[in-house]
Amino acid sequence: MKKIILTFLFLFIGFVAFAQTPEEKADLLTSEMNTLLSLTAEQQVMVKITNRVYYRKNALLIEKRDSKYGYPAIIAGTSTLSSQEQEAILNKVNQVTEERKTIHKNRTKLNLTPAQYQIYLQNIDRLFELVTTQLGE
Repeated sequence: MKKIILTFLFLFIGFVAFAQTPEEKADLLTSEMNTLLSLTAEQQVMVKITNRVYYRKNALLIEKRDSKYGYPAIIAGTSTLSSQEQEAILNKVNQVTEERKTIHKNRTKLNLTPAQYQIYLQNIDRLFELVTTQLGE
């Protein structure tokens, strides 16, 4: 029993210590975009709003994915669902993720010049990977 409590406590502390808010993720992404694209003050505000909305909605989707669909167990290979059910969940997660990214790209496009948007598209994977690497999913 003591081992279970200590394990739970360790996991809880780990999640609390490393979990970052959607606002922190949005601020990092906005800062990196500003460095890359030389955003005007107005663009910075609009891009920050777009990024915050994206990360807030993303946080809700991740919570739903993990609690309702058992995504962590599927990834860890410990799910009790059939392989067909797991595949359906993974496909749905990927579909929703791509839809969210497309919405984010379209909203970001509204705030950038065509030249800035092309540079953004060329670097989008690197930008999001940087946020994930530094601040987690």
